[in-house]
Amino acid sequence: MIHDFPGTTVFVCQADHIRFRVSWRNHGYRPHMLGNYFFFHLVQMKIFAGISIGSDRMGDGVQPVSRLFAVLSPVITLFFPEMLLLFHQEHPAIPVELLEYGSIRASRLVQEETLDLALVNMNFYEIDKLNSYEMLSDQIVFCVSPKHPLASYKEATMEMLKDEPLIMYNTDSVLNTTLQARFDSLRIKPKVLLSASQLYTIHDFVKNQLGGAFLYSSLMENMPGCIGIPVTPLIHQEIGLIWKKGKYINSSVEKYITFTKHYAETKWRNYGASTTDK
Repeated sequence: MIHDFPGTTVFVCQADHIRFRVSWRNHGYRPHMLGNYFFFHLVQMKIFAGISIGSDRMGDGVQPVSRLFAVLSPVITLFFPEMLLLFHQEHPAIPVELLEYGSIRASRLVQEETLDLALVNMNFYEIDKLNSYEMLSDQIVFCVSPKHPLASYKEATMEMLKDEPLIMYNTDSVLNTTLQARFDSLRIKPKVLLSASQLYTIHDFVKNQLGGAFLYSSLMENMPGCIGIPVTPLIHQEIGLIWKKGKYINSSVEKYITFTKHYAETKWRNYGASTTDK
């Protein structure tokens, strides 16, 4: 079994300067075009999956560092870099940092107040303990090469995939837990070839006919030369923002929550974004 653990290396883009650790800090700099290009391709390669909002400098006119981890491996490509660039246009004085954790771990860190916010797959059993805003609801498809024996099928069941080499996700992935539970209910032990979170790696394995991958259907536009077969019975997954109930949030984090709601309502209106914050 091959394990592809996502990197947590990040970078700073200040004018023409790039160094490893991500943040647009409150020094009056805006990202250079080359920096944006570099950032975009790092996102496509799934280097990033998280954000922290705030400042690491006290007394500079903004709030102390707050952490938001946008996890969603590899769904991050649906949101970034666009979401980050738009937020920076509206709030250029609020520094933004990107880091990475899986949804399960990130939700625990929110409950422990280590994190203020997390962008996660919302299908975990402790979701009711948190405030949440659903940004997107999507169904899971089985992604294969056009030359794959199942490529012409209209649907794919778990029974059909029992002997297929599969690309799954890392252990703290909510989707991975959902898929494993489906296999377990049928007493099927999946043949896992690769455990990964990088979309680039997954795409490379699929297009070279090394195996098939379970993906959110919205990601298929980022998988050229591949086919997405709906998994049946249907598996729907909700993606959204979470934060702890009853916890004070500073103005920078509050602005990111407000921005996220507006962004989702505009971009994902057809998916029926909803909120359950109290």
